[in-house]
Amino acid sequence: MEPNANQTSPAGVPKKKKWPKILGGLLAFIILAIGLALYFTADMVGVVEKQLALLRQGDINGAYNLTSKDFQKATSLQKFTAFVKAYPSLSQNQGHTFTTRSIENSIGTVKGTLTAKDGAVTPVEFQLVKEQGEWRILFIKLRATGASTDSK
Repeated sequence: MEPNANQTSPAGVPKKKKWPKILGGLLAFIILAIGLALYFTADMVGVVEKQLALLRQGDINGAYNLTSKDFQKATSLQKFTAFVKAYPSLSQNQGHTFTTRSIENSIGTVKGTLTAKDGAVTPVEFQLVKEQGEWRILFIKLRATGASTDSK
């Protein structure tokens, strides 16, 4: 006897396939996890975006004020200004894409790319730390324009 697609249980109730429910539940879990990750890292990314906007406007002092105390101890405003001038993709950024956001041991990391006005794409990494309840930039790491980013 061939199995019937509409088999019934011993109680006479039609059996339903479980895999669509399992797949739907898994999809809902993944969407929830991504949503929570974006929610909990939004403030961190907001600080990075604010700094990039200030640099685009030429407000080096404002951008420097978004850095952490440790950053400012290690890097004077004069050195920060020289760093920004050495990497025009910071001050001439037209857009950005952040592909990785994470928080581990109270350190936040935002990785992605900056796109300059001339179309050059520069891989970038920001690390942030919370000071007095607000995210502050701990360091900025840029790679040569056109270099690929690690996906590790």
